[in-house]
Amino acid sequence: MGPLNSPCNRDVVATAPLSPADVLFLELFAEQTSDAVWRIQPARLLAALEQGHPVADIQAFLAARAGGRLPDNVAVFFQDVADRTARLADRGPARLIEAEDTVLAQLIANDGRLRSLCLLAGDRYLVVPAESESAFRRALRELGYGLPPASGGGT
Repeated sequence: MGPLNSPCNRDVVATAPLSPADVLFLELFAEQTSDAVWRIQPARLLAALEQGHPVADIQAFLAARAGGRLPDNVAVFFQDVADRTARLADRGPARLIEAEDTVLAQLIANDGRLRSLCLLAGDRYLVVPAESESAFRRALRELGYGLPPASGGGT
C-alpha cells in the first residue's frame, strides 16, 4: 500500500509521511481533518477543476499514492463531478445590453441581422458575445438604434 489510502467515504488517509508537494496538491481538493486524514471537499474539488486541474489528474494522483485502484464509491464520485463539470461551458466575455422595454428587446433579438449576434436574456436584456460586439453595433445602427457607452462600471 502506498502513502495514501481512501476508505469507503471521501476521506484520504496518509499511511506514510507525505512530501510537501503532495500535501499542497492534496489541499487543492481536500481539507485536512486530522494529522493523517484529509476529506475530499466537493467545493474545493470544483475550485481545483476551475483552476485547470483535470479530474483525471487528481484521480491519478490518488491512485498512484494509494497503490492502485480507487474504491468504487470514490471513482463514482469523481465521475459524477467530471460529468457535472462537462455540462457547462465558459464561452468567454460578453456585453449585457438592457433595452428600455420588452418590445424593443424582442425586436432586436428577432431581427434578421441581429438574431445571430445576440441572445435574449429575460424580458429586457440582450447578451452579446465580445467577438460579435462590432457586428452587433453595426447591425443595430442599420435597424436605427445606437448603443451609448457602457454605464455602471462596464468597459
